[in-house]
Amino acid sequence: QATFFIDNLLAPNTVYYWEVMNFQSSICYQSTLEPNVSSCDLTPSSLSLQLNESAPVTSLVAGSSAIANIGFSSGGGGTFSRNPVDDSTGPYGTTVTGIGVGTANMLGTLNFVDFGNISPCFSQPVSITVTPPGAWWQVQDSDISSNGDLNSEVPGGSYFDIAGSGGYPGVPSYTASTDLTGANVSPPGFGWIADSDNLDLKVYDYQFFNNQIPADIIPTPVDSAGLVSALTTQGSPQYGYYWYKFDGVGGLDLSLTSALNLLSRKVILLVDSADFYINAPINLTDGQGFFMVMVGKNSDGNKGNILIDPTVGGGASPNLEGIYEADAQFRTGLSAIQLRVRGSVTGYDKVDLQRDLGIANSNTPAEFFEFAPDQIMLFPARLGVRKINWKEVAP
Repeated sequence: QATFFIDNLLAPNTVYYWEVMNFQSSICYQSTLEPNVSSCDLTPSSLSLQLNESAPVTSLVAGSSAIANIGFSSGGGGTFSRNPVDDSTGPYGTTVTGIGVGTANMLGTLNFVDFGNISPCFSQPVSITVTPPGAWWQVQDSDISSNGDLNSEVPGGSYFDIAGSGGYPGVPSYTASTDLTGANVSPPGFGWIADSDNLDLKVYDYQFFNNQIPADIIPTPVDSAGLVSALTTQGSPQYGYYWYKFDGVGGLDLSLTSALNLLSRKVILLVDSADFYINAPINLTDGQGFFMVMVGKNSDGNKGNILIDPTVGGGASPNLEGIYEADAQFRTGLSAIQLRVRGSVTGYDKVDLQRDLGIANSNTPAEFFEFAPDQIMLFPARLGVRKINWKEVAP
């Protein structure tokens, strides 16, 4: 029979050795040294991850030749993965990756090299909570200009600005702050982002474009009831484009209630002193058709919004094509359906990205904007900046 006394001042997470001395007939017999550890804690004690996000968990146990490995349990419900599953080299640790929404515990089991039947040491549980990633947005082959903040919660493994068919992404720029970095703003080899002001102080809003329209152009009046029919069949081309106008007299707004496919038609729509509700897709034949809508505020500084219905979206093709200018806000609508825009979007008060795909945010942006070079090439010269050179000539 033997009695053991353990010094309670021994440091935790440190391997100590013990031995038993057997005295018999004045001869001292020494047993083999055996290892022990008072605890094998892990840090941190809890983790909050988004889907596909990773973070390290490390054992506080110092490396020792007496340790075979520290194994890390998988918890339950397929909430997280571990790499490695067990680690035999100090400092001991693993990388935890969120693979399913939920909360589960992970234990670290310290196993000694075989010094006999020594029980392993079990760590305290590490609580790991995995949540869906936040909604984010993505652009392709597009420059982005913000006179304020520029943020997108890009999940791990994805990029904010991806290359188009030409092989290059765009260059995002901002003036205040951004959560984008060289690592997630665009694929490796690019990483372009600029902290830069927009030096062009001219505001290209509804009034600017309206003032550019030549006096001999008379836009065709439209309303919500016959909007699709008007834009696809009515009016005569002037300077190669079909011109239309809605006047929000009396507080009326304009609504698109059914799908609009312009094919090769080139359409310019002015919405004056009203909001424009887009409740259906707008498409055209790439490289041939053109669409531009300009939405202006009223005399009180209200209206001037482009409002997308939550049902517009889904699929792998663009849901909206063309150039969209709102003097107030461009709002994508509260929805769990992805919105894909091929073209350009401007909201002088705000571009309000309202969509959230939930779990699908882990690899899919809620809003996707693709640069459309054909829309820029087909932009009407009559709406561009015209310069006048004055020159004295002989009478």
